[in-house]
Amino acid sequence: MRIVFQILQTYTSQKIPCVVLTVDTKKYFFNTPETLLRFCGEHYIKLGKGSSFFFTQVNTEHITGLLPLLSAIFEDEASYGTKFYGPPGLCKALHEIRL
Repeated sequence: MRIVFQILQTYTSQKIPCVVLTVDTKKYFFNTPETLLRFCGEHYIKLGKGSSFFFTQVNTEHITGLLPLLSAIFEDEASYGTKFYGPPGLCKALHEIRL
């Protein structure tokens, strides 16, 4: 069993880092800052099928990368098996920011 723990934060202005936990072939992302997709490209992290995303709070610092993330996983057809977990109010926040 291979476990990899990565903290994706390169900018000092970014207060909330994205944490990526990889266990064998499963990826678990904690929080999605605005620069998540750029960090994934820089660190060679692929958003695979069956990834899980966890949100610790529902505020702009924690979920600003959610809309670009949703666009990317649907565009790459990686949405099958992708799961989102968060505190109460996450669905309401998604509903309010929908296009």
